[in-house]
Amino acid sequence: MRRITCNTMLALLLISAAFCKNNSHKTANVPAQKKDAGNALTPPAAQVSDSFAQTSGSVARAVDSVAQAGGPAASTADSIAHTGAVPAADASSDPGTAIANALSNLQLNQMKNNNPLKQVAQNMIKAEHDGTRGPDKIYTAEYKPEQSAEYTVPVQGDAAVYELQYTGGSSLKGKQDGAWKNIYINTKNNTGWNVFTESYMASSAINMKVHSTILSHKDSAYIVSFNSQYQKYNREPLSERGKYESEVKVQKIGDEKMFGYSCVHIRVSYTITALHQTVHSTDDEWYSNDVPGAQYVSPVLFESHSPQVVQKIMAAGCSGALVNFKSAEMHLQLTGITKKDAPDTTFTLPANYQLDKNTGLYGLQ
Repeated sequence: MRRITCNTMLALLLISAAFCKNNSHKTANVPAQKKDAGNALTPPAAQVSDSFAQTSGSVARAVDSVAQAGGPAASTADSIAHTGAVPAADASSDPGTAIANALSNLQLNQMKNNNPLKQVAQNMIKAEHDGTRGPDKIYTAEYKPEQSAEYTVPVQGDAAVYELQYTGGSSLKGKQDGAWKNIYINTKNNTGWNVFTESYMASSAINMKVHSTILSHKDSAYIVSFNSQYQKYNREPLSERGKYESEVKVQKIGDEKMFGYSCVHIRVSYTITALHQTVHSTDDEWYSNDVPGAQYVSPVLFESHSPQVVQKIMAAGCSGALVNFKSAEMHLQLTGITKKDAPDTTFTLPANYQLDKNTGLYGLQ
């Protein structure tokens, strides 16, 4: 499932599945974010939004860090990161604020200073305290059942930016949660990045929501995840993707018709470890070169795979844009395509964003 929205969603669902099977591991809570109503399908150039970790490793590592009160080292420069303290409520604050701050301090002080979740929480608190945090947004996703293979994807509009719209969801322990993914493709190819991907998914099994924004280019050696609310970004070399996976096998099932497109159907089996639990999973994926804009994204839609796995997929005769995806826990399907106008800033990283290797964690809710 990691291929669909991005690797964090894989970790989210695998961790959810692990909790459903064995809830012996417990994690600490991250301070909640306030939210306002917003349009989940608007590109980030027209909104300020959260983002989320684009690698399964970052989330799995962070959750392990919370469980063990440990984690990888990460640098911080602000005074709160050194003290580990939440700003105290001033005289005008209500008692609830003081209590919330006291609880936050208690939670943070129980974590080691090099815990990435602690550092992100401290940076969030600092941004809210000094007024640099952007507006809050709320995202929703309705569970969409699987489409019939005879479904025909509607194509609308006539402009240079193609929006590929995916819907679906996950089902764990009898609970259904929605998911969506929008891929914006700049066919003018006049910007440094020509693909912007936005994804959202919820998991009621572990009461967590994840939102992602990523910039990429089919000829680039890395991708950029970013967070508009906290003005953070991180670069991930493609060579580092898939390092938490093992025993990956790619099998070509055959050439099939799906949603009106001629597709190559492949089956990918793999093993991933999260929360000290090993999970084996199998995904069925359909890709097609006939999808409008496919020539601008292939093989960028394999961004969740390691370069070695991409080679296996290409060797199986598979390329093009994602049309359909199914696993035991999740499905995501191409629902519609809109050709629309969008500003070049949609595909541009603002110059004032700060590099932060924990950028993805700012989108966990």
